[in-house]
Amino acid sequence: MEPILVVGVRSPAALELVRQLHFHGLEVEGADFLHFPLGRFSSRLKRYTRLPSPRWHRAEFDRQLRALPHRTIFACNEEILWCSACRPGVWDRPELLERLHRKDHFVDLLKECDLPAPETVPLAKWSGHPQDVVVKRVYSRFGETTWTRPTRELLDSLRGQSGWLAQQKLEGEQICFSGFAWRGELVCACCYRSRWGSLRGDDHGGAGLYFERCQAPELIAQAQRLVAQLQFSGPLGLDFVGGVAIECNPRWTSGIHLLDLTPALAALGLPTRPGWQARPRAQLAAAMLLRNRFPREFWRDWRTARDVIFHPQDWGPALAQPLVLAESLWRSKRRRISLSQAMTWDIEWNGAGDVAGM
Repeated sequence: MEPILVVGVRSPAALELVRQLHFHGLEVEGADFLHFPLGRFSSRLKRYTRLPSPRWHRAEFDRQLRALPHRTIFACNEEILWCSACRPGVWDRPELLERLHRKDHFVDLLKECDLPAPETVPLAKWSGHPQDVVVKRVYSRFGETTWTRPTRELLDSLRGQSGWLAQQKLEGEQICFSGFAWRGELVCACCYRSRWGSLRGDDHGGAGLYFERCQAPELIAQAQRLVAQLQFSGPLGLDFVGGVAIECNPRWTSGIHLLDLTPALAALGLPTRPGWQARPRAQLAAAMLLRNRFPREFWRDWRTARDVIFHPQDWGPALAQPLVLAESLWRSKRRRISLSQAMTWDIEWNGAGDVAGM
């Protein structure tokens, strides 16, 4: 029987997917565009294949991906948008993924589905007080191009540039949603808080490092309504502030570490086994220790959450973290971009008009 293929095994979310697939007795192969992606070092992978970057070598990527034998194919990060354009897999149609991924179009979808939505307009058309808005690009990730406390000078400098949005600044608790849907039905889902994020010393957002499951049935109900009205299939992540969805990630997100994917695999017709234990808290333990502040509650949380990289029967990814980081640092220095940009530089989807994707 042909293996399950997981594309984009660089991320901790992909590693989680690989481990859960293996737990259910499935043979798993991995592919990515890096020399040393995190998942390559997992004993749960039977084989690793390095592919050309879909962003920079689209035709060759399509050709090589089609040549890989597989029973079912998953994609984990933004390469899901590239994969959807060239072959069927565990994802939705490319035009819907694009609308969910692009921040202003996602807000339009919320309104079409009669769901709460933040007012979002092109920055060039916005007028008001800086304290009332968050400024972000239509395509961005990790909060790299998001300003939560923009100054008047910043707004004036960005106003003449295309691709910038002014989004209503909402008050309230920040909660994330992660789930999997198939043919318009939400198959598995959870909401979680990111208690400890990366500290970068600026006014941007940032990637979370610590994830704690929480009860938010009203947010799951919003996700279910969105999924049903769009007849959506695939992984889905949503960011909520004050009960209002502000952004969408139509891919696997950090919430996968808190999910039991057994119902998702069953919905796909894949074999499953009972007994997977989804835990209420998870963390990137090594990255957590790179923070510059350590209040007392930090250490309490650090001791009680499982590390998403380390596994007692799968040591490879944990031991390989220095090598994985070194490759990203080398890419960052070579391209003169930030470390977080280097991690997605070859897979970013910035619209069909992105020169790199043509």
